[in-house]
Amino acid sequence: MKGKKGRAGKGKEISPNEKEKSLSRRAQCLSKGDKYTSPSKIKKRKIEYIIQDTKDDNNIAPSKIKKRKIENILQDTKFQRKPSSRGKESCMCHQCQRNDNGRVVNCAMCRTKRFCIRCITKWYPLLSEEEVAEKCPVCRGYCNCMCCLRKKTYLPFRRAMCSADELKHAWHVIRYLYPWLREFHEHQNEEKKREAEIKGVDARDLLIPEAKYKNEQIYCYKCNAYIVDYHWSCRNCTCISCLSCWRELLQPDITTTSEALPCVGSDQWGPDSDDGICDIPLELKSVLSESFISKLYEEVSEIINNDPNFEESTGNISKCCCSTNSIGKVNLYCPMAKEVKGRDIGHFEFHWVKGEPVIVRNVLELTSGLSWDPMVMWRVLREKDNGGQGPKLSALAVDCRDWSEVEINIHCFFMGYQKGLYHRDGWPRLLRLKYCHNDSSFAEHSPRHLEEFMDVLPFPEYTDPWNGPLNLVSYLPFKLRRQIGPKIDIAYGVREELGEGDSVIKLHYDLHDVVNILMHTEEVHLCEQQHNAILRKHKAKKDEDQKMTTSNNYGGALWDIWRREDVPKLRDYLTKHARDFTNGYNLPSYLAGDLIHHGSVYLTMEHKRKLQDEYGIEAWTFEQNLGDAILVPAGCPYQLRNLKSCINVTLGFVSLESFRVCLGLADELRLQSRQKEDKLEVEKMAIYALQKASSCLTSEMLEVGRKKKKRMNRQQKGQ
Repeated sequence: MKGKKGRAGKGKEISPNEKEKSLSRRAQCLSKGDKYTSPSKIKKRKIEYIIQDTKDDNNIAPSKIKKRKIENILQDTKFQRKPSSRGKESCMCHQCQRNDNGRVVNCAMCRTKRFCIRCITKWYPLLSEEEVAEKCPVCRGYCNCMCCLRKKTYLPFRRAMCSADELKHAWHVIRYLYPWLREFHEHQNEEKKREAEIKGVDARDLLIPEAKYKNEQIYCYKCNAYIVDYHWSCRNCTCISCLSCWRELLQPDITTTSEALPCVGSDQWGPDSDDGICDIPLELKSVLSESFISKLYEEVSEIINNDPNFEESTGNISKCCCSTNSIGKVNLYCPMAKEVKGRDIGHFEFHWVKGEPVIVRNVLELTSGLSWDPMVMWRVLREKDNGGQGPKLSALAVDCRDWSEVEINIHCFFMGYQKGLYHRDGWPRLLRLKYCHNDSSFAEHSPRHLEEFMDVLPFPEYTDPWNGPLNLVSYLPFKLRRQIGPKIDIAYGVREELGEGDSVIKLHYDLHDVVNILMHTEEVHLCEQQHNAILRKHKAKKDEDQKMTTSNNYGGALWDIWRREDVPKLRDYLTKHARDFTNGYNLPSYLAGDLIHHGSVYLTMEHKRKLQDEYGIEAWTFEQNLGDAILVPAGCPYQLRNLKSCINVTLGFVSLESFRVCLGLADELRLQSRQKEDKLEVEKMAIYALQKASSCLTSEMLEVGRKKKKRMNRQQKGQ
């Protein structure tokens, strides 16, 4: 009886094919002069090696044990690298996926990856052949081939914290947000009383109907502000009004009811409707459940009443917990990245609560070493298969000379990033790549770079969008989260201030806090012809204007940040000197409205000097070096100019200290009736943060109550 094809079992006959293969292998070994070893003996020899190693481990150094085990495994024919079909060892390079580039270096650690000499020299210039042979870039964690760059390794998740830290952060959230919750609850009660008076019922018996919309994010049709809970809605059309706009309509006669102010449809509120103007009175509705805010307010109030030492945060910290570092003449907090990692954030909070920027030095020392080289980023940005529409090898860029959009080949853009581009008259051509990822597309195109950026974020309690307990963005559910980064900014830059066509981010302020990290710089040298063109354009340049450009050692970008308190004076100066600035179409800037909101001007050294002489305000001016992280509080106007070609990554966050400022900026934007949605949803963030903090502290109070009750029972039994 014939046995099954394959390995013969005990008491079974070997098939003719298996017997023929066994004899063939034995004959090949004898012809070469080698001793034939059966598979069973190979397995037995491997076990003997392991047993012998475990017996002698106590008498041999660990390094020799590891080396001997590797040699034993390599001697085992079962674990040797399998030859190709032609009988030769594979020479396929992991980086370029080619086997015709000459000699390759095999990795002794993983024993599966190999790199050709050409790729090692081009893509890993800091690694020698010996270092690659010992541990290849894949094992080191910073391989920049296309497969590894787009390998999804970063999975955002909520990291577990110890109970002490969780309670500490929960109390911090309540101290800052409880005053706002109290005001928010009072405003809702006022609207509920007004609706009860209209309907002629008691406010306690009135039930506010819950609105049902297709999208959970709804906006006021007049000011485009985000609606959190209570709002006025028309029963006939899609008109929706926020409470702030409704109060403004009632301002002339505060006793006016909603029946005197019916929905006016498309003429005043929203989009065109089929019925034109409808005179149906608006009705008060809620997005959340009818008593959600009331229950939350009662829970938080009960927690506060049970703590006799509770004090609402005034936004002031008595003193700094350590000595203040500074950079040059700028008195700012500038710690090193290794100094603040894993340490107390009290010093940071002292400066942050006062609205001061913070500079963290050398954050790239904490990275794995993944390359942000322009040629690596070129391979990240290009798409050979653009959704079945063919290759996408070009992108849009902004020419800083006239702020017009130009289409440029991505490879040509990055070659200009390294060597520079010039206009026909010799003037430097400075471009900014119009390629800003939100975090979803960033993760799709380069998840490894996203992981690298997230790992080096300074003060992750504040800046981490997924796990930061003091970052209000982290409390929103994913489906409600409005993305405020990270975004990549890739732009050219030169050391000289041209006055025309500078690579700048113009004067503006953000509605949220910002952290900006400089990941890569490349210096572009101007030839004599370009220098002469600049000198001809600026013959009367003063020596003071050249102070930043005479030094051979300079950073990647020049920053100017003003205080929040200086915004009114800054606006007055811009209004007074509006005719000195021009926009992209060479029209007077005073036609563009608020210049800071619009982001349409850049203050040169001459204007900064005039601003100080006329209004007595001065900016924090400093240079951002490679690996520096700049944290800018919400509402602080800032601008920057690239001194070199730079790759920056920017991420927005909302700290508890800036919560009130974000609310004020959102309301200011609403009053200007700008056609722009409030993407922050700051009030929604606060509600979710309070709900999480209340749940944490309530469970802790219950646990403390149980322990206290058990202790009392033991004492009673003992008596």
